[in-house]
Amino acid sequence: MSSLISIIVPVYKTEPYLRKCLDSIVQQTYKNLEIILVDDGSPDNCGKISDAYAALDPRIKVIHQQNEGLSAARNAALKIASGEYIGFVDSDDWIDADMFEMLYDGVLKYRAHIAICGCYYVKGNKYREEREKDITLYGREEALHHLILNETFTNHVWNKLFKKELFEGVYFPYGRTFEDIATTYKLFEKAEKVVFLNSSKYYYLQRDDSIIGAKTVRGEADKCMMMYERYVDLIKKYPGKKDLLISGFYLAFADFGYAVSRQRNDYFRMYKNHFGEVIDFAKKNKQEVWKCRFVGKACKLNYTLFLRETRLAFIGIRFFVFISKIRGIFSSKRKIYKKAYL
Repeated sequence: MSSLISIIVPVYKTEPYLRKCLDSIVQQTYKNLEIILVDDGSPDNCGKISDAYAALDPRIKVIHQQNEGLSAARNAALKIASGEYIGFVDSDDWIDADMFEMLYDGVLKYRAHIAICGCYYVKGNKYREEREKDITLYGREEALHHLILNETFTNHVWNKLFKKELFEGVYFPYGRTFEDIATTYKLFEKAEKVVFLNSSKYYYLQRDDSIIGAKTVRGEADKCMMMYERYVDLIKKYPGKKDLLISGFYLAFADFGYAVSRQRNDYFRMYKNHFGEVIDFAKKNKQEVWKCRFVGKACKLNYTLFLRETRLAFIGIRFFVFISKIRGIFSSKRKIYKKAYL
């Protein structure tokens, strides 16, 4: 018999998109599914829609809880998931009918702990595809290398199928945005093999009003902190990859600096009062950033300017970001990283 797959769908304020999402899941060609919908205190009709689908399909379970955020919703579902494999779908996205069949066949054929498919980034009527040309099988360290570099696949959990055992002791960080950054690398560290399948099956809707789309100072602060924590965690195990591991922090700190430069009122509250350890780390490595081959000139310049902590430096950051967008001076590595944070 085929293994049971638990598909976790956090639901919050996505009423216009939810039916399309759920239809794409219940119509999967792979039938042995447990579909867990977590109504995270959504103030619209998402809870009622979830209950209506559950009444029609016995594979669907619905959790209703007070609003606690995406991480808490996913963690609640993981606690009751009974599948041998775990998949994720965001409630404003949708998937092709054979996505989980393809991913399941991939983990079996290649004896992998994680299978990944390509995806489409959807904005309005525009579709941008991201996938590899060939099916590729990676060992643990090589897969982790590509994950950190975002060269082959991103930190998102939603276009992947995981062996459930990988989640033992691993949870999504409570109350943070960009929560996948703090989670996915831990799962990759546990996986002996990871397979990337060269077919795009996931449709990621880019909304300006989404949590990620809003790009708040707090969100950029969360990303910066998690990149720092990831570096501290991994540098002990992979000391020879310092340049690669720290590059994610450099980029996140530069992005945080740009966000702060646009919202001066949030500067002292978010940056000075709560980021002492991170700021000390950033200052300690302010010379090393110029030697890093994994980040572009714009990142290095904004990183350095941000540490000056002056109004003129903030104006400079905004100016150079504007020029970078016009001239395209961000390096190819910078573009690769941005895929994960759209």
